[in-house]
Amino acid sequence: MSAVLLLPLVLVLCTIGLQAALWNHATASSRTIVRQELLRAAHGAIPVDELGDVLIRRLEQQTEMGAIHVDIRVDDGAVSDGGASGASPGHVTVDVSGSVPGLVPLTRAPVRVVEAAPIEGWRPWP
Repeated sequence: MSAVLLLPLVLVLCTIGLQAALWNHATASSRTIVRQELLRAAHGAIPVDELGDVLIRRLEQQTEMGAIHVDIRVDDGAVSDGGASGASPGHVTVDVSGSVPGLVPLTRAPVRVVEAAPIEGWRPWP
C-alpha cells in the first residue's frame, strides 16, 4: 500500500529535479555563449553592430532557446566631472532573454542573461 502512494510522489519529485537541472543547464550554456561573443566584440574581433545577429544565430544553433530578444548597450566611456575630463575605454552590455522548453509538453521557462565587458583597443592619450 505504501509503495502505491510513494512511487508517484517519487516520480514527480524526480521529474521536477530533472527539469530544474535542464533549465539550469540552458541558462549556463546561454551565459557561456553570450560571454564568448561579447568578449569577441569587446576585443574587436567582430563589430558590435553585428553582435546581436551573431548571438541569435549561435543561441539557435547550440541551445533550444526560442523567442530570443537581444538588447545591446554601448557606453563610450566619456567622463565629465567638474574640472576634470577624460575618456575611459567604455563598455558593452548585452541583455539576452528567451525561453527554453521543458520535459512536460507545452512547458517553457524564461531565461535571461546579462553580461558586460570593457571595450579594449588602442586609445589616444588625452
